Amino acid sequence: MSFSILRVAKVKSKSDTTGIQKHNQRENKNYQNPDIDHYRTKSNYDLINDENINYQQAIDKRIEEGYMGKRKIRSDAVLHVDGIITSDSEFFENIHPIRRKDFFKDSLEFLEKEYGKENMIYATVHQDEKTPHMHFGFVPLMEDGRLSAKEKVGNKKALTDVQDRFNVFLKNKGYDLERGVSKEITQAEHKEMSKFKKDTVYHKEQFDKFSRKRAGMQAEYDQLIEDYSESLEMLNKDSEFDYEDEKYQQKNIFGKVTEETKTGRKIINAEDFEKIEKRFKTASQMMNVYEEMTNTDFVQENQKLQKDKDSLKGFVKTWRDGYHEKNNEVEELKRENKQLKENYDALDRNMSRWMQNTAGVYKALRSRFEGFEEAYDDFSAFLSKNELTEHLGAFMDEIKQNVHTFDKEKQKKREKSKGFDLEL
Repeated sequence: MSFSILRVAKVKSKSDTTGIQKHNQRENKNYQNPDIDHYRTKSNYDLINDENINYQQAIDKRIEEGYMGKRKIRSDAVLHVDGIITSDSEFFENIHPIRRKDFFKDSLEFLEKEYGKENMIYATVHQDEKTPHMHFGFVPLMEDGRLSAKEKVGNKKALTDVQDRFNVFLKNKGYDLERGVSKEITQAEHKEMSKFKKDTVYHKEQFDKFSRKRAGMQAEYDQLIEDYSESLEMLNKDSEFDYEDEKYQQKNIFGKVTEETKTGRKIINAEDFEKIEKRFKTASQMMNVYEEMTNTDFVQENQKLQKDKDSLKGFVKTWRDGYHEKNNEVEELKRENKQLKENYDALDRNMSRWMQNTAGVYKALRSRFEGFEEAYDDFSAFLSKNELTEHLGAFMDEIKQNVHTFDKEKQKKREKSKGFDLEL
């Protein structure tokens, strides 16, 4: 499905107005835009002006005629509003060039009702770029003669309303176009999608974190059980150790023991001391393990991890289902587009053959009757002035343009061939 697109922007300076004029009327010698096909530039046209104009002079003239304000216009006031109307390439590829011109004429009718016919300065249609489009410009004069781009264009809400009205207007004219999504909505959708993706990454990271934590807790638990078993086995071993009482010996000046008393302390060998020390450490570790196991609700922790896992699965399923649904819609649109393109190609081939036959009749009549071209142009102009017959006038103009293009190409080949003969 194609969309109707309408954009407007305030032009802040006269130099910007001149730049827009040069671009619209192809006054520059060199263009950086690779999409411009200079061979097709001759097919560009302006629905308001028959020839190139000076934008600033036209703007100044309109202000001089229509400005009714009591104050002098400020030097930084916006005198010019520029805009563009278009759709996508598919829309223009699927309609005949005559119908394409009607689309831009109807769009201009909407602009004249919206901003004032007398305020419109230009409505230039570019057909020499990838997608046909119309640049338009107007002076923001109010009905009471005040100059106010702020009121004429309005805020973002007003611009959205204009785009809504524009789409309704085109639908009433018979164009099957959907309302172009506003920049604010597309940005909001982009932010929402970015948030959705971030949330997905966050939940996956949390799930991985919980999984690692759960695996770590399980490993700790297994290690605790193993340590507990070893410690229990050690504490259950025989606890008898060889020891003796420590005694204090009192000696005389000759080194002979005169008295021996017990100090109250026990003496054991180094090996038995290490065993006792190890048992004390084991008992302390077991107390810590017991306290940790007592304070940790493994069932509740496991339930929480399972709940997070189920939540993430539901989140991923929603994303996957939405993706498949959109993908099916895209495939269906591709099939419809392919069928429409095949129908259009067949119609275009028939139209091309008919145009060639009609052009052949034009050339035959031109060669036999003197003054045929002048009479042809007069009749074409007469038909173009009437809304009921302007399609026929446009059709006649296209036939003549095709014949002239063919004549020019034929002349170029003849001159090239002539130059080749001279070289020989």
